[in-house]
Amino acid sequence: MKNKTKNTDLIMQIVSDEFINFCRQKIVPELQPLETQRKWYIAGASIVGGIGLILCLYILNAFIIGGLKYESKYFVDGIYTLFVIIGFFNFLIYIILKHYKAKAKETVFEKLFSFWGNFKYYPKRSGIYNDNETYIHDLNLFSEFNRYNCDDFISGEYNGLKMDIQELDLKYVTGSGRNRRVVQIFKGVLVISDCNKKFSGKTVITTDKGVFNSLNGLFSELGNVKLEDPVFEKYFEVYSSDQIEARYLLTTGFMNRLVKSAAKNKDMKIMCSFEHGKINLALECSKDWFEIPVTKPVTDIRNYQSVLIELAGILSVFDTLKIEQNIGM
Repeated sequence: MKNKTKNTDLIMQIVSDEFINFCRQKIVPELQPLETQRKWYIAGASIVGGIGLILCLYILNAFIIGGLKYESKYFVDGIYTLFVIIGFFNFLIYIILKHYKAKAKETVFEKLFSFWGNFKYYPKRSGIYNDNETYIHDLNLFSEFNRYNCDDFISGEYNGLKMDIQELDLKYVTGSGRNRRVVQIFKGVLVISDCNKKFSGKTVITTDKGVFNSLNGLFSELGNVKLEDPVFEKYFEVYSSDQIEARYLLTTGFMNRLVKSAAKNKDMKIMCSFEHGKINLALECSKDWFEIPVTKPVTDIRNYQSVLIELAGILSVFDTLKIEQNIGM
């Protein structure tokens, strides 16, 4: 497939007859066995849910009668037990459907992303997921985290730039039991891309320094960079190990495009850093990316159009920033 250089071209490809024929010839014929499995997975989840519901109703009835007949403590203990049972059966359903989704992605996505020729999806069993954790930990873009989950990993080339696109869920967890505290550090997509300017330091552009960041010293090694652009500073804060290099990277043109991208994508928090010779673009959004619906037939081509449209949406940020060009222009 010929590599296109504009996001609008990508959208046109996704709804074209060529894409539909590609799916019908390369993907759909191999998905009939998976469609049968999908129905079995849904049936299994429904059976588990039904058993859980019946058990919960039985136990609830028993505890209500017991609570009225004996004492209120009996009823309270019953409610706690009920919540435990509900949680257990929900967990079973989650595991069943998660297994199907992982299998569906591995079967479908490796073929789907080959439509553009220059993008590849790595299945969950690939070691690249764990190898990438070291790089993420070394970035100044995120606060400290001790729970790392990379759900999807896509590698490819766009507008002449090599890039890795990954869906991340980063958390910082402390304590246990009632003292357990979970802080959501980041949930969204991180794009690691080549950069057309050489640099040696670290420059971080974030939307909000945040209380947690200041407490764990995320920016303790970086100095705050004051830029003479009130519109840009309304959206972002900049920290860098080299004030001169930061201004070399963050020229007026680039800052204007970053503000434009933030205004255009109001449902996402956009942050980025220049580190390790790369530009690391973080798009924070709570939604789950690149998902195959469980309730729809796996042979439905619309499922895959929506997946590629999400990828095109991510690439549209790069179109706005024009990172493939001289970012100083």
